[in-house]
Order: sequence, then C-alpha cells, then structure tokens
Amino acid sequence: MVKEFSIIFKDGHDPVTLKFETDADLKAAKKNPMTIKEGVEYRMRVSFRVQHNVVLGFKIHNTVFKLGKTIAKDVEMLGTYPPKNEFQSVDIPKNDWIEAPSGMMARGEYKAKMKFMDDDNNTHLEFDYTVKIAKDYA
Repeated sequence: MVKEFSIIFKDGHDPVTLKFETDADLKAAKKNPMTIKEGVEYRMRVSFRVQHNVVLGFKIHNTVFKLGKTIAKDVEMLGTYPPKNEFQSVDIPKNDWIEAPSGMMARGEYKAKMKFMDDDNNTHLEFDYTVKIAKDYA
C-alpha cells in the first residue's frame, strides 16, 4: 500500500507531498499542482508498506505530458520487498538529484500519470498528478 509521494528539495525547502489515504486524496493529486522552482535539484520519495505477500520487482511507471504530448516516460525499479508492519521509504534516484527544467519555455503545468506495479503486472496504485514549474516556490 502506497501511503505518500513526496518531492524533496536539495536546497532544504519544505517537501511537497501527496497523501493516498482516501479516494479524495487521489482526486486532489490531479487538481492541486505540486510546485517546483525552476532549476532546483530534487528527488522523489515514496512511502509504502507491504502487508501480506512479498512484492517482487516493485517499480514505478511515470509518464509526463505537456500540452497533450508525452515529453518523458520513465520506469524506475524500486526492488523486492517482504511484508512488514512499518512503512518504508525509497528515494528516486537513490544517490543523485534531478534538476528541474528552467527558462520561460519550461515554466507552466505538466500533467503526469504514475503507476506502481510489480513483476506480476499487479497495479498497486495508479494516479494522475500535476507539477507546476515556476520562478519560485510560491
């Protein structure tokens, strides 16, 4: 069960987090943009719990769109996880940072779709979200 998805900033700014505890949370992810300052370095963090069976090959499929066109399509392997009572967190990428695009043409809203799957093609969570690249965090 995926509990939350966050964007963590290298410059120490407060993370932006989407929670997935109710259906309303899933709908809010699509409507409320996650704002990222242009040119800032960031990584994503996923918090989840494996409840009953081992999850083999847990991975994220992430597709980003701007103006209706696919501009990025990534699959990130998170690993294999046994059942645990506690929530676990994984940072993506694990040892690096991603630089947000910058410049006037990069600013604006990006629609995205994220899907959490395993090697058996079971979908654990699928949601749409919006990212806004802006001059500043506000």
